[in-house]
Amino acid sequence: MALIDAPVSGAVPRAETATLTIMVGSDDSAAAEWAKLVLSLMGNRLFETGGLGTGHAMKALNNFIAAAGYTAAAEALAIGSRFGLDPARMLEIINLSTGRNFNTEVVMKEHLLDGKFATGFALGLMAKDVKTAADLGRALGVDAPISALLSQRWALALERLGPTRDFSAAALSWNETDD
Repeated sequence: MALIDAPVSGAVPRAETATLTIMVGSDDSAAAEWAKLVLSLMGNRLFETGGLGTGHAMKALNNFIAAAGYTAAAEALAIGSRFGLDPARMLEIINLSTGRNFNTEVVMKEHLLDGKFATGFALGLMAKDVKTAADLGRALGVDAPISALLSQRWALALERLGPTRDFSAAALSWNETDD
């Protein structure tokens, strides 16, 4: 028996088209090669990340970066709205400028502004991955204050909205007052 970890990125839309990105960690290269034959049926981007557990670490770190982009964009939209800017116009400008990222190009417009909140990725999973990334940095003695702050921010969204809400709804919880 051999063990691998193989978390995925791409959520429901890429799962449906078998175009997931899969991060494979294993201490057994033969098992990893065998598993990649099966995993290739679900994803077209397979990456060996190193020993057992490295796939999970990579997934958490990827989602930490995604959460950072989402959080920054959500805060910019909240500030801009309060100032009198139109959020849709803001996204149009951001997406033609240096602030663009996956969340501004897809998630904010399709899910946050339109109120769809249906990316297929649960808030509980995003909060877990952000916490995992922060905990990993702390355990390794890395000075990473942004990961700790983001972990707190996503924990607040989790507390206010619950684990099953779509992660794209997190900004709704941050617009509540912190009494």
